[in-house]
Amino acid sequence: MESRILENTDDSLNNLESIALLGYVVTCNNQIHVFQVQEIKKYLAEKEINEKFELINDIFKSKEETAVTLETALDYFSNENQKTQKELYLLTVILSEIDGSFDNEEREILKKIRIRSCLSDDIIAQLNDEGKKKALDIRNEEIEKTKPKDEEISLYNKMKIIIRNFLLFIRGKLKFKDITKIENSRSNKEYFAAIEKSIATGKNDFKYVQPICNSLYNKVREVGGKLNLNINNLKDDVNISEESVKVIEGFSDLMNKTVLQQMEAFEKEFIKKERTLSDFTISLIGRTKAGKTTLHSILTGGDKADIGVGMQRTTRFNKVFQWRKLRIIDTPGIGAAEDGGRIDDEIAESILSESDIICFVVSDDSIQKDILELLEKITQRNKPTIILLNHKENIRNNTKYKHYITKPNKWFEDKDGVSGHINRIESYIKTKKLKNLVTICPVFLLSAIMAEEEEYSKDKLILRQASKIDDFLNVMQKAVINKGCINRSQTIIDDTIGIYSSLCEEIKYSSDTLKNLKDKLDNKREQALKRIDISRNNFVNDSEKYLRDQYKILKNQLTVQFAEKYYDADNLNDKWSKFIKEIRFEEDLTSKLNEFSLKFTDDIHEVVKEISEDIEISLESININNLTLNSEDTFSFKGITRILGSAMSAIGAVALFVLESNPIGWILTGIGMAIGFFSGFFKSKEQKRQEAISNIVKKLKDNIESGEDSSIKKQIDSIESECEKVINSITELFENIIGGINEIETIVKELTDIFDQDIEKLNKLYAIRLIEYINMENSDENMMDMEDIISVSRKYSQYMNIVTDKKLNVNLKLLDNLIQDNVTINNISEVTNE
Repeated sequence: MESRILENTDDSLNNLESIALLGYVVTCNNQIHVFQVQEIKKYLAEKEINEKFELINDIFKSKEETAVTLETALDYFSNENQKTQKELYLLTVILSEIDGSFDNEEREILKKIRIRSCLSDDIIAQLNDEGKKKALDIRNEEIEKTKPKDEEISLYNKMKIIIRNFLLFIRGKLKFKDITKIENSRSNKEYFAAIEKSIATGKNDFKYVQPICNSLYNKVREVGGKLNLNINNLKDDVNISEESVKVIEGFSDLMNKTVLQQMEAFEKEFIKKERTLSDFTISLIGRTKAGKTTLHSILTGGDKADIGVGMQRTTRFNKVFQWRKLRIIDTPGIGAAEDGGRIDDEIAESILSESDIICFVVSDDSIQKDILELLEKITQRNKPTIILLNHKENIRNNTKYKHYITKPNKWFEDKDGVSGHINRIESYIKTKKLKNLVTICPVFLLSAIMAEEEEYSKDKLILRQASKIDDFLNVMQKAVINKGCINRSQTIIDDTIGIYSSLCEEIKYSSDTLKNLKDKLDNKREQALKRIDISRNNFVNDSEKYLRDQYKILKNQLTVQFAEKYYDADNLNDKWSKFIKEIRFEEDLTSKLNEFSLKFTDDIHEVVKEISEDIEISLESININNLTLNSEDTFSFKGITRILGSAMSAIGAVALFVLESNPIGWILTGIGMAIGFFSGFFKSKEQKRQEAISNIVKKLKDNIESGEDSSIKKQIDSIESECEKVINSITELFENIIGGINEIETIVKELTDIFDQDIEKLNKLYAIRLIEYINMENSDENMMDMEDIISVSRKYSQYMNIVTDKKLNVNLKLLDNLIQDNVTINNISEVTNE
């Protein structure tokens, strides 16, 4: 990239690319705060390089093709003189602190800047202190500017507005409403007192929750370390099979790559909660062009030049604004069709952890199923949600504008207007049993924007009131006044409980699946061994029968054939061995016995295949991938079936029967010719031949019969020995895998116990906050503490049963539009009596 060089003076930058650092400091946490942008523009104005804001804006808009890279910016920064480095570093500290928190991402990028600087540690420390102080001063000053003053509306102006409204009411153009009441209520002390109280509550809750979260994170790491240590010990144990170690190693991967990753991800989410401690946060979520930025402009009086029909999204980062002591997050449009859409959805969802109220902006021309599904996901986290249903109609056209001014409430009252969309949303809420967590506020944002424009000043009141924006503001304000404190507790405590509960339930579910697998393996082991035992008996019986049949053939047929062929030969032992070889007797015998062996092996493989398939089917319901950020790194318990199958295949190969090199050669020894010399003189040649044949046959049969039983027994013993090895190996394999699962169950139990204990602590604190909110006799005497909560039984977003040692007068209906759970509160004596 071509560098932009300035004239080198003590007060100037050597290279403009250095200021790109500021853009990366702002966006490193995926948020752009309005105070940060203001400070950057002030700096550029002082340097008289306002037009170079494009260098920062390219980073804000993620224009990778033109944006200066972080590494390039760091290189240029390192070549700046000391004074410029001090100025830039001080500004980076201010930018990091001015949004009310100092994130890990900001901490890391400042570390990189320090490393590239020529500044001493003392100077850095001084700049850090100075930057923090300046950031706090600027922040407080800017927030104070957003507070309306009580004297903004004079008595004269109030009367003027009331008279104008009354005349419009008489003419039928306006439903009479005292707009001064709205203005007064916006600026009253009750609202700001509620904000301050909710902020104090959040800080107190965070002090209690933070050590629990840190402790839980460390305990999870300890369990992971213990698991790794156990694995190393198991590898050194000669009595533990490799298969068992593989099962435990697999779960270790699940722990370290999934549970631990999830915990680390939540640590980052918890940091987001920390950065909200100085504010009450409302987040705007919705599709591109639904009206979020328009709403922001209405709330803050921002630059309306960026607002317009068909406006495209300008950044993939969340934009943060401060208004009347509220922190407002404007997210990128969700569900974008372009490649960045999925990332946008993730960024939008990422603000749920730090949001006290969600403002879901939807337009009445596009309420898609995915929008409603995201609404369900939000409410499942007990996030109070205001649906801002924006009427989309371009009334800037003169004809449409005249028609609108004549009947300004038609868009709302007409049956074909927004009412149909309201009914659809309400039907979805009822079907999904989202209770009353969702409030629907129909508005006409364009009408509200036009009310502030000079061109339409004569119809300002009609445009403003018909837009119903003040109804929405009153709903939002009422939520802060009435529920600000409990909303803050929901963000800090309950949302933490929800995340931990979800993770714990997944681990427990996996543990239950493992237990089912172990039980199934136990049952299948017995079935498998029975089937294998039957196959072994068949193998042995078939082999013994075949051997006896072959011996019968050998004695009754083959001995005669041999004797007839070799009755007059010398060295019959050699001839017998040659004869047996020629007729392939030994080869055929070996082949047949191997055939029986292979049948036995096939039976084993069939048993294993059925077991593996059955186990695989039983594991299909495992939803482990929900736990992981990268499913490829997640251990699948289906690996057990692979371990089982591969191990069984190896065992099956052992069962292949191999005969000894000379299986029957040892049966015959020393066949002698018992024929007298002299007796031969008196017998014919044929007689001599027959006698020789008979003699050889008899000798052979005697030898064969004498060794038949022992030979068959030896072969059968060998077969049974090989079969026993197979059965023992299969038994050992089952025991090792089941033993490995037992090891995992022990570790899982330890882990879930840790989660349960800490979740119980958080639930007790949250129970106190709920009781404080709904206690109708709220007084110092009735204040609750942890000892007053005996127990909390809860399934997150479904039910919550609180048992206390106090008798309370509470109105549980107040919780209907606050929490998804069905809450019950009982005194311990009532529970005991039951």
